[in-house]
Amino acid sequence: MTIRSLRFFVALTTICSTWASLASAQGANIGLYTDASGTTCSFTGDGAGMVTAYVVFRPDINGVNGVQFAAPVPTCFGATFLNDVAPPGVLKIGSSQTGVSVALPGCYGQPVNVLQINFQRIGGATTACCEFPIVADPSVGSILVSDCTYQNIPVTVVSSRFNADATCACVGNSAPGLPSFVQPVDGSSGVTVAPQMAWSANDWDNNITEHDVYLGTSSTPPLAASGLPQASYTPGALQELTQYFWRVVVRDAFGLETASPTWTFTTRLANTPPIAPYGPSPIDGAINVLLDVPLDW
Repeated sequence: MTIRSLRFFVALTTICSTWASLASAQGANIGLYTDASGTTCSFTGDGAGMVTAYVVFRPDINGVNGVQFAAPVPTCFGATFLNDVAPPGVLKIGSSQTGVSVALPGCYGQPVNVLQINFQRIGGATTACCEFPIVADPSVGSILVSDCTYQNIPVTVVSSRFNADATCACVGNSAPGLPSFVQPVDGSSGVTVAPQMAWSANDWDNNITEHDVYLGTSSTPPLAASGLPQASYTPGALQELTQYFWRVVVRDAFGLETASPTWTFTTRLANTPPIAPYGPSPIDGAINVLLDVPLDW
C-alpha cells in the first residue's frame, strides 16, 4: 500500500470503519459531468476559457462513502489542468491528475459530487467527441470505492465526451432504487386467493420502463410475468391456505435493474365467514338513548 493509500485508509476509519472484502454492485458508476447533480456528461463547444467538470458518483443500492481514482487530461482535450476543489465536508488527499483519494462526510445513496476539477481550455484544440474517462489511481492500479458497509465494490466508468455533438451524446444513469411498500404485506396471512399485488419503485433518472414478477410456493419462486409497464400484478387464482414467495425486478431504459428481497404471504380459504360485526351505534351499554335512534354497525 502506498503512503497516500494508507492516508486514505486512515481518513476513512476516522469517519466510520475499515475497508472490507470485495462485494458485488450493479449500476454503480463514476464520470465527469457538466453539473454537480450529474445531469449530462456531454461537454459541448470548444471555445477558450475555463471549463469546470464535476466528478459524480452514482451509487447502487449499497451507497458510497469513499472513492479513489485519477482523471488525467487526455491528449484529445486541448486544455491544461488548473486545480481540484473538494465539495464542502469532503476530505481530499492527492491530485486528480496523479491519483486522488476522497472520503465523503457520510453515506450517500444518491448521485453525489465527489470532486470539482477546473481546466483552462485553449480553444479550437479539442478533438470532436474527445473521450475523457475516470481511470485507476496508478498507485493502486484500480478505482477503489467504499460502500455504506465499508466494503470495496466494483464500479463502471462513464466515458464523458468533450467537444461533443449528437453523435457522441453522453447521459448519466443510475439503477432503480430498491422496491418497497409491498402489497400483500410481507409475512401476512389470511390473504385472498385472488390478490392484487403491488409495490413501489423509484429511480433518480425517472426512467423505469418495466417490471418482472417472480411468484411461487418455493423460496426461489419462478418467473410469473415479465416486462410489466406498471408496478402491479394480478395473478391467476392461487391455492388456499398456502404460503407463497415472491419478488420483483425493476429495470430502467438503459437495462440497469434492481431486484427486491423475497417476500412471503399465506392465503386463506377461498370463501370465509364475514368478519364479526363491530363498531355499533349506539355504543354497547349506552344509556338515555332516543326511542327512535337508528341502529348502525
